[in-house]
Amino acid sequence: MKKELINPIFLKTKEVFKDMIPKVNKINRGQLELKENPIKTETLAVSIGITGDLKGFVYLGFDKDTALDILSSMSGMEFNQINEMVKSGIGEIGNILMGNIATRFSELDYQTDITPPTVIKGQIEISSDITQFLNIPLETNIGIVNIYVSVKENKEA
Repeated sequence: MKKELINPIFLKTKEVFKDMIPKVNKINRGQLELKENPIKTETLAVSIGITGDLKGFVYLGFDKDTALDILSSMSGMEFNQINEMVKSGIGEIGNILMGNIATRFSELDYQTDITPPTVIKGQIEISSDITQFLNIPLETNIGIVNIYVSVKENKEA
């Protein structure tokens, strides 16, 4: 995967988290890791597809405590379990995030669109027709969010 595709994903994720989640005051990128198909998700994941000049998926993986802390911070409400409201909020974070990333890609002359977010609860295996995922760990003061990226240029578009 090209660096020019990875940097916007990390930078926009960092920006959206700082803007939307008041409790997050520290964000660092962890060690990048290339993973082969399939990957196993955390307790909660959001999947969003990318179409157009780029093709693939971005998955955001959260453990239970991190997801609950994020939603509690965003909403000002306390959450103790993953319910429909938490899943909806995590899906909305993914949607906003990928909208920002698609905008940045267009500034880099990649015309893309995104699919609606799919929220997955429970540990499952995810695979893609692109054989590798790049894991970009986003280390925050409230937990780690794993950003799994499986994106390539789509010459057919």
